[in-house]
Amino acid sequence: MRDAASAVLKTAPPVSIVGAYLRGIHIADVVMILTLIYTTLQIYVLVRDKLVRQ
Repeated sequence: MRDAASAVLKTAPPVSIVGAYLRGIHIADVVMILTLIYTTLQIYVLVRDKLVRQ
């Protein structure tokens, strides 16, 4: 039972990427959106920390 669950967890990322690609979502778009979100969060944390210190 654990071996089957482990196998499913190991194959989940590639299967989800292929599934998203087949639905028309390109990986480059996802990476670009996630990078934008990450950058925005980093700017928010930087500004928040600078304001808290003052």
